[in-house]
Amino acid sequence: MTENKKPNSTIYTNRWALKPEYLRALQDINASFVSVQERKAVQEELVVKDGVGIINVTGIITPYSDFYDWYFGATSIESMRYQFDQALSDRSVKGIVFNFHSPGGDVTGVHEFAEYIKANRTAKPIVAYASGLCASAAYWIATGCQVVYASKTASVGSIGVVASWIDDSKLLDDIGVKIYEVVNSESPDKRIDLKTDEGLTKLKEELNALAKIFFGSVADNRGYSIAHVKENFGKGGVLLADEGKKVGMIDGVSSLDKIITKLNKGGRSIMAENVKAEDIVDDKEEKDKETKTEVTDDKKDDKEKEGKKAVDETDDKEKDKENDTEASMNMYLKGVQDERKRIEGLMDIAPIQGMTDIIKRAMFVEPVTAGDLALKLLKAERAEQSDMLAKYKADAGNIPDISRSAGSDVNSDTITHQKNVDIFKQTLKGE
Repeated sequence: MTENKKPNSTIYTNRWALKPEYLRALQDINASFVSVQERKAVQEELVVKDGVGIINVTGIITPYSDFYDWYFGATSIESMRYQFDQALSDRSVKGIVFNFHSPGGDVTGVHEFAEYIKANRTAKPIVAYASGLCASAAYWIATGCQVVYASKTASVGSIGVVASWIDDSKLLDDIGVKIYEVVNSESPDKRIDLKTDEGLTKLKEELNALAKIFFGSVADNRGYSIAHVKENFGKGGVLLADEGKKVGMIDGVSSLDKIITKLNKGGRSIMAENVKAEDIVDDKEEKDKETKTEVTDDKKDDKEKEGKKAVDETDDKEKDKENDTEASMNMYLKGVQDERKRIEGLMDIAPIQGMTDIIKRAMFVEPVTAGDLALKLLKAERAEQSDMLAKYKADAGNIPDISRSAGSDVNSDTITHQKNVDIFKQTLKGE
């Protein structure tokens, strides 16, 4: 173990993603700093509860493990990475929960760690839980997790970057201390003068560039546009859990115990699929209004009902189609049977001599029943008989009257023939 009684100068020179009141308190505490612990000595082992790895993120977030972790309850990215890797490699750990109660901290390494968490989303279920405050750098890291939940009274947000410094020029003058710095000509902005507007403008440009990365990372991790994040994610302030849920900053409101229970019940191996958001939120909270990624049980039920209804309607339509098809087929078969019977009936009449054309026409040109055909044939036969009778009458009118012929020789055969002719004529006349 080594000791260093000098105050940590990074408090004044680093760029912070931290709520300002915490930064001022940190600076005050730093002034009374006594000792430094070895980095590895303050790294904590992973806490495992019911098969779930819990990484507690409390206090100020720093890049490396140092006296802040040990003395002030701060959390370093180095320590979080150490525990996170333990959870990933331990096959008995079914899921991982980052339990946040932090105002944020030094921006160094935050983006990289959030990306590292995001890259391992498919390895195991990774959940961020805001038990109290999850602000600035803490929220940035939380968005790298697969889903973000919070307690009812938790606050989330404070997206932005802040720089702080102390103007100790008067104090130094009073004690007669003067500090001189000389910068090379090619690097005039290496020591900007924050007492001037130009100096403040340059500092703000640097902060804006860092904030752009912050907004872009949060937007990408949460699945929203940068414009949406800037407009709805608190504008630098924090939102309570319910409000944060409405705008998409978190996925649901729950408790740490319930999340651990859900992850434990959904126990999966290190290469298992991720636990979905709806598998974590508790029954009561699932009735809350959905904002973006949370799908509640009620909505799932509605979707299942809608899906079942759609399937039922589809089945009904298919059944109707089947019934219509079956009915059509039955009608077709009946028509075929009826046609066969009709043809068979007509074929029974077909042998009638002299009626072939009428029968063919009845079969194929002007389809009629056997009864109608028989009636047509009877009418045709009567018409033919009438024609024959008319011809016979015409022929009979042309036979000469032998008995009345003058000067002719009439014998008995001629008289007999004449009598037969007379009888035939009387027959034709209907006498």
